[in-house]
Amino acid sequence: MQFASRAVFALSIAALTFDIFAQAPGPSAPPPQPVAPVKPVVDDYHGIKVSDPYRYMEKLDDPAMQSWFKGQNDYTRAVLASIPGREKVLARIKELDQTVPQVFATRLPGDLYLILKQLPGENTSKLYKRHGLSGEDTLLVDPEKIQLAPAAQSRGKNTIYGYVASHDNKYLAVCIIPGGSELDGELHVFDMATGRETRDIITQIGAEAWEASWLPDTRSFVYGHIQKLPAGAPESEVRQKFRAYLHVLGTSSASDKPVFGYGVLPSIKVDPSQISSVQIPYASKWALGVVNGSVTPNSAYYIAPANTIGQPNTPWRKVADMSDGVTSISVHGDDLYALTYKDAPRYKVVRMDARKPDLRSAEIVVPSGQPVLKELHGAQDALYVK
Repeated sequence: MQFASRAVFALSIAALTFDIFAQAPGPSAPPPQPVAPVKPVVDDYHGIKVSDPYRYMEKLDDPAMQSWFKGQNDYTRAVLASIPGREKVLARIKELDQTVPQVFATRLPGDLYLILKQLPGENTSKLYKRHGLSGEDTLLVDPEKIQLAPAAQSRGKNTIYGYVASHDNKYLAVCIIPGGSELDGELHVFDMATGRETRDIITQIGAEAWEASWLPDTRSFVYGHIQKLPAGAPESEVRQKFRAYLHVLGTSSASDKPVFGYGVLPSIKVDPSQISSVQIPYASKWALGVVNGSVTPNSAYYIAPANTIGQPNTPWRKVADMSDGVTSISVHGDDLYALTYKDAPRYKVVRMDARKPDLRSAEIVVPSGQPVLKELHGAQDALYVK
C-alpha cells in the first residue's frame, strides 16, 4: 500500500504540473545575481603556491558576507517566484504530503512487524509493532518522549536512527540521536511486550557503527562505542580508536568491556582511524569482526563462534584482509559467502567454510560478468544477489 500511495502521489504531481504549466503565463526576469568578489589568499606549501580566491568567506559573521548571503537569498526567491504555476504546484504538493505517511517496515519471525512511521504533521518517525500484515499498530517507541543525557538535550529533536530486536522478539535495542548529531547518540533497550524501557541505557554512541548485534543467549549484545576524550585532547580525535563493547541486560554500561577493535586484541592490529564492529547474523552461531576505513568499500573480516564473544581468548580467525577487496560477507550455516572485487572489477561471489576459512581456495559461486554485483543477502531459502 505504501508503494501504491507513492505511485499515485507521483502521478498526481506529474499531471498537476503539466496542467498548471501549460496554462500559466511566461515568467518575468529575476534581478541580477550578486557576484562574489575574488580576493586571493596564497599559501606556500613546501615551495608549492596554492591560491584560495574565497578564503574570506570563512568569516560568516563579516557584515559584507551577511549582505552577500541576503542578496543570494533574495535572488533565489525571485527566481523561484518567476516559475509559472509554482505556487499552485507547491500548494498541491503540501496537500498531498499531509495525507501520505512515511513508512518503513521490518518483518520479524512469528509474523511480527516493526513499523517506523511518520504521520502527516509529525516532526519525527515513531516505532510501532504489528502482528500480521492486517493487524493494528501498537506504539513502541516515541523518540520525543525519551529523556537523553543533559549534554544531548540541547542538540534538538530526538530521532530514531536504528533498531534491532533480540532473536526471541523480547527486547529491542534502539539508537536515538538528538538533532541529527552523529556523536551524541544513545542506545536504549525496550521490552517488546510492554513497550517499557529497561534500565539499560548506553551513552556516547556513534552513528558510524552503533548497530547492536544480539548474542545467541538473547540477553546480551555488542555495540559500537566512541571514545571519551581525555582533557585537552582535540575534538577531531573523537572518532579515533573505535571499539565494539559487550553489554549484558541488567548490568551497568559502565562495566561493559571492549571485545573487538583498537588495542583490544594483540593479535589483531587496528589503526586508530579505522572503525571496528562485531556483526552476528540472525540465528547464526558465528560472529564477524569487521574493520573498515570508514569511507572504504572494502573491509577486513574475522570470524569466531558467537558464544565466545566476551571471553578472555575469543578464537578470532582472519577471513579477509583489506587488500582482498571484500565488501560484504553473508553467513548461512557453516558457509561464508563473500562479495569481492579482487581480480573482478564487476565483483564476484565466493564461498568458503566458516570453520576453516581460506579465501585463496574459495569456490566461485557467482562469477564476474557484464552486470555489476552490488549486494548479497543470505536467507533461509537462498542467497540473494543484487
